[in-house]
Amino acid sequence: MNLGLRPAREDEQPRLFALHREAMGRYIELAWGSWDDEVQYGLFRQRFETGRMRVLEVDGETAGILELTRKDNCVGVANIEIARPYRRRGIGSALLKEIQRQARKDGNQVRLQVLRTNPAQRLYRRLGFQVTGESSTHYFMEWSPLSRQATRPASAPAQR
Repeated sequence: MNLGLRPAREDEQPRLFALHREAMGRYIELAWGSWDDEVQYGLFRQRFETGRMRVLEVDGETAGILELTRKDNCVGVANIEIARPYRRRGIGSALLKEIQRQARKDGNQVRLQVLRTNPAQRLYRRLGFQVTGESSTHYFMEWSPLSRQATRPASAPAQR
C-alpha cells in the first residue's frame, strides 16, 4: 500500500466535501442533532485552504484529508478524515505516528480536538494523547514528546 500526501486543489472542493460528509456526517449529527448540507458546505469552504489542506492518497486514489497548523512549538491536527473504504487499515495511525515522529524530532507538542461522538478518540488515546479540556461537543487533546517518553515502559528501548 503506497501512501502519499499532496496539496488539495481548488477544483477538488466538491469531491473533498463529499468525503468530509461521508467521514464526519454521522458524528456531527450525533453531536448537534442534524446535518445541514448547505451550512456544512459553507463551513467547509471557509476552512478550505489549498496551502494547508492535504489530500491523502492510497495507491493513487483519494482516501482522506489532512490539515495541519503550526504555531510556536505546537503542531495542530486541524482535520484528519479517512474515507470509509480505507478505515481500519492502519492509515490514520501511520499518519499520526509520522506527525508524532516529526514533532518529537522538532521538540513540538501535537494538539487536536475530537468530537465526543467520534470513536477516533480511542485511537488518539492509544497513541498517547491526553485530554486537556473539553466542551459540550469536543475533547481537546495533546501529545508531548516528553510525556510520551515518560509513559514508555522502562524496558522499552528509546526510539531515535
